[in-house]
Amino acid sequence: HSYAAPGSYTAGVTATNNDSGSSKSNGVVVVSPDVGIAKTVQPTQIWPGAVVTYTITYSNAGTAPATGVVITDIVPAEIISPSVLAAGAQITDTGALPPYVWQVADLAPSAGGTIVITGMLDANAVVGSVVTNTAEIAAASDWDPADRTSSVVFTIVDQPIVGLAAINDSPTMLGSSTQFTAAVVAGTNVSFTWAYGDGDTGAGATSAHTYAAPGSYTAIVTATNSTNSIAITTPVTILAADVGIAKRVSNPLPPPEAAITYTLVYSNAGNTTAANVRITDTLPVEVTDVVVYVSGSTVIIDNNPEYILDVGSLAPGAGGTIVITAKLRPGLAVGDIFTNTATIGTATVEAGPRPNTSSAVVAVGDAPITGLTATNDGPTLLSTSTQLTATVATGTNPTYEWDFGDGHIGAGPSPVHLYSRPGTFTAVVTATNNTSFQVATTVVEVKSAELVLTKDVRPAIIGPGDPVTFTLTFTNAGSAVASGLRLTDTFPAGIDNVTISVNGVAVNLTGFGPTYIWDLADMAPGAVGIISLRGTVNSQTPTGTILLNSASINTTTPESDKSDNTASASAQVALTPIEDLSGAVTGYAGIVPRTGEILTFIASVQSGTAVSYSWDFGDGSVTAAGSGQSALHAYARPGIYQVTVTATNVLGSTAYTFPVMVTEDGNPAYYGFLPAIRK
Repeated sequence: HSYAAPGSYTAGVTATNNDSGSSKSNGVVVVSPDVGIAKTVQPTQIWPGAVVTYTITYSNAGTAPATGVVITDIVPAEIISPSVLAAGAQITDTGALPPYVWQVADLAPSAGGTIVITGMLDANAVVGSVVTNTAEIAAASDWDPADRTSSVVFTIVDQPIVGLAAINDSPTMLGSSTQFTAAVVAGTNVSFTWAYGDGDTGAGATSAHTYAAPGSYTAIVTATNSTNSIAITTPVTILAADVGIAKRVSNPLPPPEAAITYTLVYSNAGNTTAANVRITDTLPVEVTDVVVYVSGSTVIIDNNPEYILDVGSLAPGAGGTIVITAKLRPGLAVGDIFTNTATIGTATVEAGPRPNTSSAVVAVGDAPITGLTATNDGPTLLSTSTQLTATVATGTNPTYEWDFGDGHIGAGPSPVHLYSRPGTFTAVVTATNNTSFQVATTVVEVKSAELVLTKDVRPAIIGPGDPVTFTLTFTNAGSAVASGLRLTDTFPAGIDNVTISVNGVAVNLTGFGPTYIWDLADMAPGAVGIISLRGTVNSQTPTGTILLNSASINTTTPESDKSDNTASASAQVALTPIEDLSGAVTGYAGIVPRTGEILTFIASVQSGTAVSYSWDFGDGSVTAAGSGQSALHAYARPGIYQVTVTATNVLGSTAYTFPVMVTEDGNPAYYGFLPAIRK
C-alpha cells in the first residue's frame, strides 16, 4: 500500500476459514519531506538610489530529510549591486543568470535557514512603478506544494523632501522686483510654489515678484513631490516714502481786511527716508503782508507769490510745520472766495494714501456783530400785541431769531407778538451773520384784569318773616386796572324791605330789583368791594322754598380767566325749633348802666326760624309778644333787675333771664357781681 500523506497509521489484518477467524493490527509510520519558503522586503516604498533588503526564510517542515533542494530568486533588474548573506543550511550559488539559483544542502526535518539580499534601487528607476520579486524552493520529494513560492512587492516613490530653505534680496524699493530662491537638502522631483503675501503667487526654485505697495510681507514657499510637501516663510520688506501735507487756515470766514494764518503740517509716513523733499505754496493775490515762518533745516529758495521751500530729507515719521501770516487785501467784497494750495514732493519713490496737495478756502465774511440790544413797548394789556425791537451797533447782514418766552418764536428786527396770557416774559433775540452772533434779552410785561366774585348768604336756613343778608365780595386779582365794570345781581322773589350797603368802591345803581345793576368805578389791582343786600323773607313764603341769588361781574379790560366772574348763594325757607337763646344789654357809657340811660337789649338764638321775641325788663315793664329781636328801655331807679327774653315760633317757646345792675353814676355799687353785659 502507498500512503498519500505522511503520518502515523494503524494497519489491521484478519484471517478466516470455515472453522474460525483471527485479526491482528500493526502500527505504520509514513514519512516525507515538506519544504517551504517565505519572503519579505524592506521598505515597501523606496526611492531611486535607496537600499532595499529582501529576506528569504526556508525550512523542511516534513518528517523525512529533504534532498535535492534548490532555491531560485530572480532579483528585479531595478536592483543594482546586490549582495547575499546566508545563515543556517549551506547554500551554493550555481551562477545561473539571472541570479540567483542556490543548491541547498540536504535538510533534516525542521532544518532550514535565511538568505538576505541587499541592493540599491537604480537611480533611473521610474517613480510610481510597482516591482514584484518571487522566491521559489524545490526538493526531490515534497508532498505539499502550497508553500513552495513567496512573492513581495515595493513601490518606487520620490525621495522625501528634507531641509527646505528660502531667501529673498529685500529690502527692495517699491517698483523694483524682489528675487526669491528656494532649495532643499534632499528630495527628488521637487516643485516649488510661492505665495508672496500680497495675494499674488509664483513658481520655481527661483522667482521674482514686484509688489504694488510698500510694507512688510511674509512670503511662503511650498516644496512638493509625490512623497511629501513642506513649507517655509521668508520675510519681505518693500520700501517707499509717503510724504503728505495738510493745510488749514485760522479763520475760513474772516471779515474784510482781517488777519489770517495758514498752517502747513507735513510729514513722511513711509518706511524709508524721503530725499529732496520740496514744498511749493502759491499764495493768492487776495492776501498781502505775507510772512513765512520755517523751522529746522527748511530753506526758502523762492517767494512772492510762489513760495518754494526746500525741506531736505525726511526720515520715516519725521515732519514739520510751516506758518504763513497774511492780511486780506483792502477792497475785497463780502462773499469773495479764494483758495490757497500747497504741494509736497520727493525724489524717492512714494506710495500711500496721504495727499501730496492740500488746499484751504477762504470766503470774505460779514463784519462781526457788536452791541446787540432788545427793547419792547410793554407793559401791554392782554389781547394787545407787543412790539419788540432789536438793533446792533455794528455788523453786516444780521438776521434775527426771537424766542418770545411763552413757547413761541419769531424772526426779524421788529416782530409783533400777541401773548395769550398775562405775566412777565423774557424775550431772547439772537442776531447772526456768517462771522458772529450775539444774544440779548428784554423783559415783557403783559397785564390783565382778573375779577373774582364770591357770594354769601346768612343765615342759610331761614323761616318766613326772618331777616336774610346776601353779601357780594368782588376783587381785582389781576395786574391791570379793571375799567368799564358792571355788577349784576338777580335777587330772589319773596324778600321784602330790601336795603343795600356798599363798601370799598364807588357805585352807580342803574337797575333795580329784582335785578340790580351797578356800574362800578375803576378797580386797581388788589382792590376789593362789598355790596350787602338785606331783606325780610315774606311771611307767606312756603317752607321748602329755595331763595337763589345769582350775580355776575364784567369789565371792558381784558381778562385771562373769567371762570370766577359769576357766583351764587341760596337760602332755604324752613321751620326749625329754637335752640340756645341768649340775651345781653348794650348802649351805656359807664361801667354799668345809669338810671335814665336808654339801653339796647339784644336777643340771639343758635338756631330757629320765624322767631318772635318778648321782653320783661324786671321793673314791671314788658313788651308785647312778637316784639323784635332787640328792644330799648331806660330804668328810673338804681337796682339789680332780672331781665327775661322769651323767643317763640310755631314749634314752641323758650325764655332766657339775665341780671342787669343800674346805678346813678354808672359805677358798680359792689364788685362781687359781674352782670352779663355787652358794650
